[in-house]
Amino acid sequence: MVATETESTRLQEARQEMYRAHILDVAEEVFAEFGFEGTQVKMVAAHAQISLSTLYGRFPNKMELYRAVHGRRLEALMKRVSVVGIEYAGPLKQMLAAIEVYIGFHMEHPNYLKMHLREGNAWSQAHGLLSPEQRMNWEAGLKRMAKTFKAGMKTGVFAKDTPLLAARTTNAMHQVALSQWVDDGMRMKPGTVIARIHAQFIRAFCAPEKIIELLSDYKARS
Repeated sequence: MVATETESTRLQEARQEMYRAHILDVAEEVFAEFGFEGTQVKMVAAHAQISLSTLYGRFPNKMELYRAVHGRRLEALMKRVSVVGIEYAGPLKQMLAAIEVYIGFHMEHPNYLKMHLREGNAWSQAHGLLSPEQRMNWEAGLKRMAKTFKAGMKTGVFAKDTPLLAARTTNAMHQVALSQWVDDGMRMKPGTVIARIHAQFIRAFCAPEKIIELLSDYKARS
């Protein structure tokens, strides 16, 4: 059976997408090991087993390749996070669900996580983020968290504080927890890591009079 022109186009597009994904997977691995400054485009081409001219034909320079790696992962992550506000009601449930999505995503993609850690930037601030994709999503995520904190402080589930400061502190907590997971050989299961971060989050940000009750309820359900 001869493939139609539409089917042939779809097959070609699928092959091209797989090829692009292969290049980005390899680039992610190289950036994770050597960092942005230590990576050369020819290193990515060699690891991907393609010619340097072929790689430059798709990504004209190292920054464009770096941006493409971040763009792919951040688009997927933000899609998952955006569902949280629809599926969960209440600031605490939304925050815990968002943490589960965020931490789980980075544990699913350890090389992408190592890219972040390798650069040595503090996740609580945008200073040092190299690509506009990183900065845009960092700002959007921070605003979303601050808004949820503000709502939770209003209802009394979170202790009164500056919402933006609480959001920045949460980012820092994520960085420490994921760094420790990598340093420990990435052996701990995602569910265990997430449960620990959830408990830490409750202790750090929930209203003092609610912490014991919330932790007991959370442990009973987890």
